[in-house]
Formats: sequence, C-alpha cells, structure tokens
Amino acid sequence: MENTSTIASMDMGQSLGKAWDAVKANIWLFAGFTVVYYIAYFILAMIPFVGQLAGFFSFIFGASIFTAYATYEKNGKLEFNEFFSWSPRFGRLFTGHLLMIGIGILIFIPLIIAFFALIGFSALGTIVSDPSPENIMALFGSSFVIFILICLAVGLFFMVWFFAYPYIVLYTDMPLMDAMRLSWKIGRNNIGQLILFVLLGIGLSILGTLCLLIGLTVTIPLMFGAQFFFLRSILPSQDDQQWDFMNSGSAE
Repeated sequence: MENTSTIASMDMGQSLGKAWDAVKANIWLFAGFTVVYYIAYFILAMIPFVGQLAGFFSFIFGASIFTAYATYEKNGKLEFNEFFSWSPRFGRLFTGHLLMIGIGILIFIPLIIAFFALIGFSALGTIVSDPSPENIMALFGSSFVIFILICLAVGLFFMVWFFAYPYIVLYTDMPLMDAMRLSWKIGRNNIGQLILFVLLGIGLSILGTLCLLIGLTVTIPLMFGAQFFFLRSILPSQDDQQWDFMNSGSAE
C-alpha cells in the first residue's frame, strides 16, 4: 500500500501528548538514559581531540530515543537495552549525519566569510583577543544584529530541510540524497507545525531549566518524542510494509 502524502495527520500538540504518555509510563528509563548519555558526552568533550569528535556522534541520542518510542509503541513495554537496538544502522546513520554537517558547513561558512569581508578581516583579530559582547557590538553595531538575523533565517531553512531526515535515514533504506529531498518536502508542507515545534522546544527548555536542570531529563526526550510521533503520522511503519513509495528511489 502506497502512502505518498507528506502532510501530517497528527498536529504537534497531539504528538507531544503521545510522547508524554510514553515518557510518563517509562519516566525512569527515559530520564536515566538522558542522564547517562549527557554525562558520557561531557566526559568525552573534556578529552583533547576526542572531545572535538564527540559532536560527530550526536545522532546517537536521537536514534536511541526514536527507537525507544518505536519499541514501546509496538510492544507496550520498554527495557533499557532496547534504546540501542538501532545499532545495526550505525554506519548509515553516521554517514547521513556527516553529510548533514557538511551541508551545514557549506551553507554557514560563506555567510561568515562574507560578513567579515564586509566589515574587514582585521575585526576578526580584535574579537579573538577580546570576544566580549561589548567589544563585538562596538565593532559591528547594527551589522552584527543583521548578521544574526540572517543566520537565524538560514537556521530555520536548515531545520525545515532536515527535520525529517534522521527519521528517514533510520527507518528506510532510501538513498541519502533522496532522503534529503523527501525531508525537504515534508518540512515545506508542514512549516507551520515545525515553527510550533520550535516554540514548544523553547518553552519546554525553559521549563526544564527552571526545574534545577533536572527537568531537562524529561523535556529533552519529550521533544524528540513529539518529533517522532509527528513524523510517524506522515511516514508509514516499517512493520506495516508500506515503504514502496520510499524505496522506489524517488522522494516525490
């Protein structure tokens, strides 16, 4: 059975509600995994050279949380080891993540170069020697504000383009470039819900931070859960064998 729709049948509020039900039923597992992951991440980040590479493996958290939600939805129960059942997809996820990072660099580096070419590269040395906000604003003034606004706009474009990409890479064997095209189509056709997702993320982050940071161990998995169930309402389940339109090699 084909499913070519890229319009979500579940809004972000409903997706967040489903995520909350799953987290509430497994709160110690989700919170515990989040704590273990970020402790390991920060330890690695403090090790020279290794810390610089840690960011290249940040996809592990999202893949693990997605897998936990999928397992709980399928079986009605969850065990800690099932967070890692995505591991056979490691190579594909790693390659897809590197490709996404590479595209991000190709987008943002020219922006930074153009900005410093506009204001003068001598300003870069001044910032390196004294990167205080006052010094930055004194050097750049309104130009810096405009640059930040442009970066935010590009960041929103990047988010729309890649919002569905990790899910597609994890749950399909679609070629990575086709996965990008499909992810763009999904983001474009659900942009209002994606903006709502950003606002929900900001709100939940503030809430989690106010709860002495402990709340982040719940709110972070919640946001990934909202993303998972939202995309799940667009893309069919692998278990339902509804992947014909994806595996055909076309994202249209």
